[in-house]
Amino acid sequence: MPRRINISEARARLPELAQYVAGSPDRVVLIDHRDIDGPFAFTTAAHLDYLNTLVEELRKRLGEPFRLAGSIESDLSSDEIEADLDSAREEQRRLAETKLQSLGE
Repeated sequence: MPRRINISEARARLPELAQYVAGSPDRVVLIDHRDIDGPFAFTTAAHLDYLNTLVEELRKRLGEPFRLAGSIESDLSSDEIEADLDSAREEQRRLAETKLQSLGE
């Protein structure tokens, strides 16, 4: 879980925080500022590059879904098959998001 501090403490401890995030590739410090909605993250550029690469790979994998065509037999209508496929795609999207979130912890 990321460390969380306020902006005043971050300012006072910047060298220490820099050493902390540099000490491990996945460390993040969340910094709260009363004039900014939500915290912002302090981490290394290498960790940010890694996260950006993960997001790009996920986008590539999620790309255009395939359309079922060819010789398959089923008691389901085309609309029912499409609905089942849409449901499976949505489940895969949720699983990918969960995995991505767990990597950030």
